[in-house]
Amino acid sequence: MWFQIPIFRLRLRQSVIRPMHWQRKGLNMPDYDVLIAGYGPTGAVAANLFGATGLSVLVVEPSRQIFDIPRAVHFDGEVMRIFQRLGLCDKLLEVAQERNSLGFTNGRNWQLLHQDLRDIPRHNSWANNFFFNQPLLESHLRESVQQHPNVEVRLGWSVQGFVQTESAVSVDLSEDAGRKTNVSCSYLLGCDGASSIVRQCLGIGHEDLQCDEPWLVIDLKLPEGIAVNRKAYQICDPNRPATLVPCEGQHIRWEFMVNAGDDLADLESEESARALMAPHLHRLSAELKPEHGELLRAKVYSFHALLADSFQQGRVFLLGDAPIKCRRFWAKACAQVSAMPITFTGRSLVCSMAAMQRIFWLLIPVNGDHTLPKSSELRSLMAASFKIVTTCCLFPGIVFCWWGV
Repeated sequence: MWFQIPIFRLRLRQSVIRPMHWQRKGLNMPDYDVLIAGYGPTGAVAANLFGATGLSVLVVEPSRQIFDIPRAVHFDGEVMRIFQRLGLCDKLLEVAQERNSLGFTNGRNWQLLHQDLRDIPRHNSWANNFFFNQPLLESHLRESVQQHPNVEVRLGWSVQGFVQTESAVSVDLSEDAGRKTNVSCSYLLGCDGASSIVRQCLGIGHEDLQCDEPWLVIDLKLPEGIAVNRKAYQICDPNRPATLVPCEGQHIRWEFMVNAGDDLADLESEESARALMAPHLHRLSAELKPEHGELLRAKVYSFHALLADSFQQGRVFLLGDAPIKCRRFWAKACAQVSAMPITFTGRSLVCSMAAMQRIFWLLIPVNGDHTLPKSSELRSLMAASFKIVTTCCLFPGIVFCWWGV
């Protein structure tokens, strides 16, 4: 059992919270201290963090149900530390599993590289890699929010626009049933995804990192009782690079590069998806056959890399996927030869959570004053992971280009 660094859970009572800016300056009291737009993983973590301080929080989310399809599948020890602070690590270990090894193979099935992930130092005391079930993780995060009576959650509601002043943000909200209202808050956190309305309202531009790649994403759920090899693979076949990742439980994530001339509709068919997986099933188990398992999804996505020019304007912040505006980022140099994605290391989710935690510590009024972070500082937390193709990705990509033919 690995030693776990103790982290004290936040349980600040309302009585110990120092006055916010509007109380000290004699301004009109806003309806909420914090309004969170979006109730995905980043928004739910924000609701837990701010809710534990006793501040008044409103969360709005257009969808009334958790999207029951796996999307993100990986986080690291730093994110687990955040979950530990929230007192959720035991529950989340029920829906997340540690991964111990990663292998690179080429088109001839030669093993090019093997990495035992247990050899990597555990700087956060937790394992460096966890693969999880996002719908179950979101369910646990939302269940935890319910213990905070100062957090109000409105499902079916979304931000339509806002106007901010020096002291507050006035936000227009609408419900899917047609009702509309206006509320005020001290801070607005835009955690509303890659198609962020908050970002659009701010009119923030973006930097195009010139990465546009179509990939077929497949989620397969294998039958219970079939033991599978938990090793993750990068299959560096120049004819069609692929990624194979055993996730939580019997969920397997596959990703295949789309080639020029592929018929996308045909590629997304169950027949084609199973045909693409078939040559690699032996890596999971000798018992598996092409017809085994339930196909949860087979969808082609065009991955873009667009990074917002700013992550903040006044009292409004962009978090999660809102400032990224991409489905997922791939290191282009490696994707063309080895299918090695930056998000394979979980940096998108990890950086989102790290930025969320930083904003939390800067905004909670425990020092009697607020020092708003600089937009450039927030942007730097995310930018490095999306702009740097590290040696561990690029060098194997070059080698595989030589050896994969």
